[in-house]
Amino acid sequence: MMYSLPEEVLEHIFSFIASDKDRNAVSLVCKSWYEIERWCRRKVFVGNCYAVSPGIMSRRFPEVRSVELKGKPHFADFNLVPEGWGGYACSWIDEMSRAYPWLEEIRLKRMVVTDESLELISTAFKNFKVLVLHSCEGFSTDGLSAIAANCRNLRELDLRESDVMSLSGHWISHFRETSTSIESLNISCLGSEVSFSALERLVARSPNLKTLRLNRAVPLGKLSTLLHHAPQLVELGTGSYSSGIWSDVYSSLSRAFLGCKELKGLSGFWDVDPSYLPAFYSVCSRLTTLNLSYATVRSPDITKVVSQCPNLQRLWVLDHIEDSGLNALALSCKNLQELRVFPSDPFVADPNVTLTEQGLVSVSQDRVFEYIGIHAKKLDMLSIAFAGDSDLGLHYVLSGCESLKKLEIRDCPFGDTALLANVAKLATMRSLWMSSCAVSIGACKILSQKMPMLNVEVIDENGILDSMLDRCLVDKLYVYRTVAGPRSDMPSYIWTMDRDSVKRI
Repeated sequence: MMYSLPEEVLEHIFSFIASDKDRNAVSLVCKSWYEIERWCRRKVFVGNCYAVSPGIMSRRFPEVRSVELKGKPHFADFNLVPEGWGGYACSWIDEMSRAYPWLEEIRLKRMVVTDESLELISTAFKNFKVLVLHSCEGFSTDGLSAIAANCRNLRELDLRESDVMSLSGHWISHFRETSTSIESLNISCLGSEVSFSALERLVARSPNLKTLRLNRAVPLGKLSTLLHHAPQLVELGTGSYSSGIWSDVYSSLSRAFLGCKELKGLSGFWDVDPSYLPAFYSVCSRLTTLNLSYATVRSPDITKVVSQCPNLQRLWVLDHIEDSGLNALALSCKNLQELRVFPSDPFVADPNVTLTEQGLVSVSQDRVFEYIGIHAKKLDMLSIAFAGDSDLGLHYVLSGCESLKKLEIRDCPFGDTALLANVAKLATMRSLWMSSCAVSIGACKILSQKMPMLNVEVIDENGILDSMLDRCLVDKLYVYRTVAGPRSDMPSYIWTMDRDSVKRI
């Protein structure tokens, strides 16, 4: 005989399951578990805003408190996704305002957000606490003013890498003087000055503030003032380090960093004068994260910094680190888990930078994609550019990487054969982006016919694609799994494939 636990007990058990994948697996056990899980789901992650509709989400999970949405493909960060492509958040926020009055968190990435939507967020959810807008666009400081003024329990405001129209630097003064709840504030993307007096008051009255990332308009001379108000910071993004060394500024900054006993992550240093770098050496031994991808310091100074950071786990840096800096990194940072080296100029190689890739080059000749397919069984996202010399690279990745969810490829010789040989794999993935590859319109048609649950979108910005010629190569292809069908907001330069025809919206 099979005994079932009371619903209240199952709800309590399910509350300890944090992984979306595990929650989804639980809901498939039986009908009763499906119903219990849907009513006790509090967090929803939608990796592609066109994979489902807002109504489907709210009907499926009626008691949600936190929603995370992603819009444009990752290559939007490199300006490869054309203007007006989509990723609009307004329909999602409208639906959430009706369905989830107790919503506490919204996290959006690469989406178009309007001031009207931000104003709606500020008034629709009475206990709203977290707003993260990562690489978003379409809004201004007026929308932020509404968030600051109306969200009395706001705990986190993160605007990382978003494109914000700066209409006023006084939006931060709209935080209520009685507000003490802020724990994380990231305004590093703002291009204009903010009211420093309002920022200082906000920091001073926020005892739980752990993360503060400033924009480059906050001068070095004022950074120490904020640090004296918030020695409890765990993550800090600095403002601008102006040129020229001032002894009083240096001394004040050194004392301020000396008091930051909890600091684990550091980023920023725009326009840094290397003479100021020793001012924060006192915190280097505790740092686990260091982001110097905005800093213009050169290899000798970077080498001195990383040599002070024995516990570093994550480093983002420009190619100014050069081979000498990487050697110092290898010697000093034995716990390093992630290293990202960005080009100082993404379009022109710097002849004064000595950064070689002999190890990577030899691997890419000795069969890198084959090794990825064989060994990277838990890899869930892969971004490839300017690599490979045949279809085999794509075939190895698609056929071998069992956990792959998102694959983005540009300027590679991958084409029809490998794509069509692995159509079943695409049904288990979230999305595939290919640009400047060797995929034909004919292969796109076949893919759509074989996999009707996929949206197959061909981007034709220049209007030169002839859909009647199957051998024509597509410039950009975006394929994603969906239960909502073709989207209704496609611009005119997108061709959508369906089972019987090619349509241009």
